[in-house]
Amino acid sequence: MPQVKRRTPANIVVQHDDGHIESVPLSMQNRLLFDHNLWGLLKDGDEKLQIDGDPSVTIIPNDDATEFTLDLEDGQPIHLSPDLKPRLVDTLITIYKNAEDGDRDPSPLVSFRDEIRENRVRMEVAEYLGEMPPFSNYSDNSDLEITENGWLFHGELLLTWECEFRHPNTQSTKRDGSIIEPSSADSAYDVSFQRKPGAAHAIKIDGESYRLTDNEMDFLTKAIWAAEVPAP
Repeated sequence: MPQVKRRTPANIVVQHDDGHIESVPLSMQNRLLFDHNLWGLLKDGDEKLQIDGDPSVTIIPNDDATEFTLDLEDGQPIHLSPDLKPRLVDTLITIYKNAEDGDRDPSPLVSFRDEIRENRVRMEVAEYLGEMPPFSNYSDNSDLEITENGWLFHGELLLTWECEFRHPNTQSTKRDGSIIEPSSADSAYDVSFQRKPGAAHAIKIDGESYRLTDNEMDFLTKAIWAAEVPAP
């Protein structure tokens, strides 16, 4: 972790392990890194963060700190894809800004987890749909890969569990003449459609009835569109 050498009203001067000295803005994100020692969590990916409370929360990074796992005592862990890292950082900023005498309140992370869970496609629903045509036709080739972040079509178009199209970390990063950087929070495509009023949205999985949420219906519709887009 870089060492803080001095501060100004607007900047932090740090020295990196290789001796390089850099002046960085005195932003809330940099305060997380240097004042609250979250460099290992958010930059190196070699440190976990536990915030005690009811429930306690543990944040676990992957090796390069681009993806994270939220592990709460009261439920199943939730995986955070790269596009959710900015929101995780914003949530941590809120926690540390409001901390009193070092007492960190994990409730913003709990709310963050609940929002993600509410807007995500249920895994059992996604698995069932993936076994149905037209998606079952792609299960044995590279046109559709089910990943921990969503469904990856043609190796370069990711439909996330939050029902958004993203570009994975590939060379294909262009959208409408602009550049989408790897791990960007920008959407790769925006697909619009209308739902049929009164349409039934129920399926049965292992004999149990599931009513599809609006987000799951959107996921299914976008997946059908993505499956029909010719591979580049």
